[in-house]
Amino acid sequence: MTAFYQIPCPSCGKIHEVQKTEAGCTLSCSCGQPVDVPPLRQLEQLPVIERRTPIAMEEEQLTTSSEGGIRQKRVGLLLLLMVLALIFAGLSVRYYVTRPQMPKVSDMNLYTSWFLWQRLSPGIEPPLGRQDTLFLNDIAVTWRWIVLMASLSGVCLLSAFALLLAPVKKGPMR
Repeated sequence: MTAFYQIPCPSCGKIHEVQKTEAGCTLSCSCGQPVDVPPLRQLEQLPVIERRTPIAMEEEQLTTSSEGGIRQKRVGLLLLLMVLALIFAGLSVRYYVTRPQMPKVSDMNLYTSWFLWQRLSPGIEPPLGRQDTLFLNDIAVTWRWIVLMASLSGVCLLSAFALLLAPVKKGPMR
């Protein structure tokens, strides 16, 4: 709060508000007459009004708007994290649903089961052909993608939860 001293115009009676720094100066009134501001000792005997200066009001607005800005940024980041978590979870589910699966003997037709029996008849662990190796590699890669997407989804959800629990700093940001 800043002290403003009230000085009346001698001709029209309009009240002018001045600060201590304007002591000994001359003001011009809207009626055209000059208004002499008394020296500091006489100025302190005049009526005083306490007001906030425009600079103080500006700092207060900055503090309020910076808190609002922080909250808006946090809400935006929270929304982004939740969207990313949903995307990663959806990709994980997609990879899980469309993963290559080992064939079941009960689901095979007669020709396929005969072919599988011919392949496995030399022993339980026959050497794998190129097609079998590629198929098993596809299964392994798909499971890596499923785990990666599920992990990224979990990280996004944990980050969003941590953001919700983190306190908002108050006060001017400089």
